Amino acid sequence: MKGKKTYIFVALGILSAIAYSQGWLNEKAFDVVISILGFGSIAALRNGVAEKGQR
Repeated sequence: MKGKKTYIFVALGILSAIAYSQGWLNEKAFDVVISILGFGSIAALRNGVAEKGQR
């Protein structure tokens, strides 16, 4: 999983956008999913920066 978290969050974001555009998600559910993915992406980024600083 090391180094792959960002790609996973991007893929989930794209799938969420497709689901929203197809009508499978309503606007509120889409907002919740994107918010969770955003927070997860920030956490993954901070973790990567912290690991780089330890080298």
